[in-house]
Amino acid sequence: MDALCATQGDRLVVILGGVGSLGGAFIGAFITGFVYTFGVAMLPDLAYVILFLPMILVIAFRPRGLFGKFAA
Repeated sequence: MDALCATQGDRLVVILGGVGSLGGAFIGAFITGFVYTFGVAMLPDLAYVILFLPMILVIAFRPRGLFGKFAA
């Protein structure tokens, strides 16, 4: 498990940023890349746990994502 497959990374970015938010996708991609790189460098055995932990927290506390909007 050296790298994230593209579909997992895409889903992770959308969940973090929020569906329909271009700025949220940018911030979600930045957070995903930073957290994954930090996880691999500092705790390689827990890299995926560290990567998916922000996603779990966002789903728990902000189901729309960080910058998601309410459905009309």
